[in-house]
Amino acid sequence: MTTGEPRGRTAVEQDVDSLPIDKERIRHTLMRVRNSRLQRADALTLAELEQMLRGHIGLLLLDVREAVDRLWRGSTDWNGRATRLDLIEHQLRHGLGRGPLADQIQVRTLAHDCEWLLTEHEEAQR
Repeated sequence: MTTGEPRGRTAVEQDVDSLPIDKERIRHTLMRVRNSRLQRADALTLAELEQMLRGHIGLLLLDVREAVDRLWRGSTDWNGRATRLDLIEHQLRHGLGRGPLADQIQVRTLAHDCEWLLTEHEEAQR
């Protein structure tokens, strides 16, 4: 949400509050997506990768959203990051099953979003 108003927490965000963020596991998943030939991946492999990425994104999203919410609302920095978070949340509403090419694109998009969230999370930890 980019209106500047506080937003409610999603069920995923509430469930992951107590879970630690395993950066190495996230990097391993991202490397797996980068190194795999998604064009030749079967539906089960794509589904597995998608579920892992969704889990990682769920863990990172809350921390990154909190960091972005601490920025000055109305700044271009806040606006760009808040918009990106909204787009990631929108992307999470879509799943696999619309065809092999759409599934490959979904997995690559989630990996790209996950990588951005991990970078933002690491910057916020500094």
